[in-house]
Amino acid sequence: MGHEYNLENYEGKSNQCLVFVEQSCPGDELPNSNGPLKTIQNGTTEEEVLKALLSRLRYLNLQVHFQCSSNFIAEQKLREALWWLYESETNRSKRAKYQEAQS
Repeated sequence: MGHEYNLENYEGKSNQCLVFVEQSCPGDELPNSNGPLKTIQNGTTEEEVLKALLSRLRYLNLQVHFQCSSNFIAEQKLREALWWLYESETNRSKRAKYQEAQS
């Protein structure tokens, strides 16, 4: 459905559920609209998941036996992905303010 994911644990004994926030524009069929968003289901965001992954990679990169160039590159790419998500939110906010000013 795009908002809930079952993640396998490392040893595969059970799963953990990752739930993302679900939002839409009130009275609008298209959740990608520029209007104010209404929370339908509470949950986390992509940004929060990326921040957790970044924290984990930083921790691993400080451990001598886990250090490798692949982990450093992965950390860099996660930071880049986080930047693009913040950029997307900034642009959406600007569009919403512009649309509000036009009404």
